[in-house]
Order: sequence, then structure tokens, then C-alpha cells
Amino acid sequence: MTGSIQMRHPIHGTTKAMILGAMALLALGCGKTAPPTELKVEVEKAPASSSVAPVASTATEPAAPAAPASSAAAAPTASTAQVGNDAVDAVTSATTKLIRSVQALAKKGEYLALVLKKENAPDSRDMVATVQALAKESDKADCVAADIDDPSFAALFRLLKLNPGAIPIPATLMISTNGVVTGAFTVPPTKDRFAEALLPPQPLAVLTALRDWKTVIVTAQSPTTKGNAETDKGIEEYLAGVTNRASFATVKIALDKAENASFLRQLKINPQTESQAVTLFMVPPMSIATTPIRGPATKALVAKAISACGAGACGPTG
Repeated sequence: MTGSIQMRHPIHGTTKAMILGAMALLALGCGKTAPPTELKVEVEKAPASSSVAPVASTATEPAAPAAPASSAAAAPTASTAQVGNDAVDAVTSATTKLIRSVQALAKKGEYLALVLKKENAPDSRDMVATVQALAKESDKADCVAADIDDPSFAALFRLLKLNPGAIPIPATLMISTNGVVTGAFTVPPTKDRFAEALLPPQPLAVLTALRDWKTVIVTAQSPTTKGNAETDKGIEEYLAGVTNRASFATVKIALDKAENASFLRQLKINPQTESQAVTLFMVPPMSIATTPIRGPATKALVAKAISACGAGACGPTG
């Protein structure tokens, strides 16, 4: 099996590109943290608002005497300048508090469920309410709702390398403590979808390596699968002979851990029926590059699989 995999964790289109570029420590305050989920761009844009801001009343009053020419270009009063400074300080304080809360979530090991919204938009309110409720039920995620027009969030968007203008609104991004976007929603997620976005450590390691633009050699094994030792040796021997070792990452996923089952099934690996070690090769952004190896993956078989990537898809083999 080769080609792009349609996982629930990856994101497609504009959001996928944005997700692959997100790099930062994230976390905010909507509820609790959650793992990755696939973004199906089921965007239902709210109709553009046609309301117009009311115009201030203009009651007619007698004209005031003209000010002397010498005072026509007077500098702003101290009180006016102070108001401006206070506004800047308020935004700075809010941004600092926000960034600190994000860092605190990362230290606790919680995911960030970042809801991007527009104030007073009905679909945004539905998204926020749903994600907040799901986050509160979870012990792995926290939620933050960020109004894309609120200057308090501008620094956060820069930190996360996000361009809110290029993302369908509302949207929820699931972000791990190491800055990997593990899932996204453009419609309020179900409880199961939200939970699927909270990746366990081994699947998250795969996405992290792909985010870092590495070729990932994934081995799925259990204590009873055949070919474990031969596979580990074959991969080690192959990597010892390449000149671009840093462009590869190896991740071992335990077949016997229930938390990995959903991720493995998306790789077309059935943890309940596999009797042999399975080795597959993944390339950015989210593709299985060659047919998986079932059974002992010798150095020769690994080299053959890497070569089959073609046109440098797995990088030069050295």
C-alpha cells in the first residue's frame, strides 16, 4: 500500500498547510486538552453581516467661537495621551497573560483546543460551547477561544505562526505541547472525534517527525510478533550506512497498547490480527511511501523499500 493516507488526524487543504507550519508551545483556557483529528473541510460560512454601525446623533448647536490661530495645532492633552497608553498597556497585559497560560498548559502536558472565532457569530458561539464542554470532560486538554479580530490575540497568532485570515472561521485546532497540530474541525466536533485528536505518545511521535520533515520508519510490534529482533537490527544496520541519518526518524508503536489502536487502523494495520512485525515508511506531509514489510525487515529489504520511494521521496540514501 502506498500513497497518501486519509487519516482522521491530518488536515486537508489550506488548514493542512497551516497545521504543518504551526510550531510553538500552546495552551489556553477553554476547558482541558485533547488529541488530533482529521479536518474535513465542511465549512459552513455564516452569511456576511449586513448590519451597519449606528451613526452618532448630530444635534445642532450654536457654533463655538473660532479658536485662536496659535492654538489650532495644539498637542493632544495629557489625558488623551494617557488614554492611548492605557489601551496599549491593556492589550500588552492581556497578551502576556495569554502566553503565560499557554506555557503553563504545556508544562502540565495538556493539549490546547484553540477555537478561532468571530464575536457574536452564531456558528462561532456553537463551536465555542461545544469545545468548552468537551474540554471540561477531558483530562488531557484545555480550551481557549480566540477572536481573530481581538488585538490581544495577535501575539499568540504570531507565536503559533497562524494566519487567521487563511483559515475557515470558526475552526478548532488541536495542538500538542510540542506545537504539533494533531487535528482540526470546522464544524463542532463530536465527543469521539474530539477524543481521537488527543494522540497518545507513540502516534504523536510519528506526526512530530513528519512535522519536522523527516522520513519516518514506523515499526509496529508486540512481544509476540515474529521478526522483531531481525527488524530492529535491519533498520539499525541500514541507517548506520547512510550519510543523511538526520533526515530519518524511527518510531516504534506497540501493537498491544489499546491507546494506539485507532492510529494503527488508519495505517491499515490491525493490532488484533497481526502476527508479524510490520515496518512501513512515511514521508511528509502524511503519506505511506512504499508497501509495508511484514515479518523480518532485513537491511536489504529496508534499502529496497527506501529506494522504491523514487525521485528522492525518502531522501537520498547516501
